Amino acid sequence: MMNAIATDLGLETRDILENPKKLRKFDLKSVTQTTLCQPPFLSTWSCRTGRCTSFALNVAHCLEMKYPTVFNFDYYDVRKHRVARCKNTGVLIDSSLASGAVYLKETKEWTTISGLKGRWTYSNNILTYERKPETGTKAASPITAETAIGTCLQEVAKDATLLCLFRHFTTGESQSVSFGGMIKRIIPNKCIKLIPDLATDSGIITITFSPNGTRETLQQCIYNLEMFIEEFGDIEKWEADGNRKIHEALWESALNLWGPLIWVKTSPISRLLEPESFPDLIDLEELEGR
Repeated sequence: MMNAIATDLGLETRDILENPKKLRKFDLKSVTQTTLCQPPFLSTWSCRTGRCTSFALNVAHCLEMKYPTVFNFDYYDVRKHRVARCKNTGVLIDSSLASGAVYLKETKEWTTISGLKGRWTYSNNILTYERKPETGTKAASPITAETAIGTCLQEVAKDATLLCLFRHFTTGESQSVSFGGMIKRIIPNKCIKLIPDLATDSGIITITFSPNGTRETLQQCIYNLEMFIEEFGDIEKWEADGNRKIHEALWESALNLWGPLIWVKTSPISRLLEPESFPDLIDLEELEGR
């Protein structure tokens, strides 16, 4: 999604790294009913990768195209999280659901949905969500698909952070969705966080670009990134929709701009240990010559 923002603003990779605040010039109004279905915004919701908004739009669109007389979805923004609900059937599409789509019927009473945190109500076209009592409620009116994507992209532009969360779907009689690890690239902080478990802070590896880095620390970080993807992610998902190429382009520009990666903080996790020697995963001579 960062790539779509950069293309819309005419920014190069180095521009983003040198001044991430340039991304904030993105105007959500640039996503219209027409441009939503054109590059660069088409890829933000119609591909395999994306955020919660992408998931909601993609699934809703597929259902509406296949069963146009059955499904008619509205979109809702509930605390920086977008979901879709069908006006005709009450089907709720939410990327955080572990059990697939569910029904959210019209009622003024609070409803707890299996597989979802918090509680919901839907009445008079207003979707209300409460994650927990101390955080308060969020009431949302319907928004268009283009507003949903535009809002999502605006959040990405503000944070200048790229997320790669690995999700796994189990088929068969006991269908379920589970979450693996997350790779979090925080551009303003010049760092990458490898998060094995979203439910705990344990085992997070933080690596950063620094002039204090060396060839050895760079190889160490590359090795652990590859091992992290192998153990807590999925190489096919990592490469989906050119995701890996986007990260590698940022990686190489960051090396030239900020210096090699160094290991900042870690809690040892499983196989992610400091090896005595590292495989040559990239051509360091080529990078140094750029």
